[in-house]
Amino acid sequence: MKENDIKIMFAQTSEMDRFIQENKSLVLAFFNTIIGINFYSCFISDDSTLFDFGFDEQDVTELIKQKYGIDMTVLEDGRIITVLKAIKAGPYIH
Repeated sequence: MKENDIKIMFAQTSEMDRFIQENKSLVLAFFNTIIGINFYSCFISDDSTLFDFGFDEQDVTELIKQKYGIDMTVLEDGRIITVLKAIKAGPYIH
């Protein structure tokens, strides 16, 4: 590597990789329904959020609440992995 070369480093994906291995149909359906793209056509890290895809916070919060019964406002963060884990655990609307 030359002195001026820039090394690209990707964020970790281990948490997302484990989750999709155990919950593939949930992840694929979520991406098709909520994000509107094929999961395999993008890079998703453990820190990826729905807002990385340009969603309006209010719109995506309402869509997830309607589709999955999850109130995103009570989640600890907006990471995709956090939302997927909440969906797997079941609805809990406050």
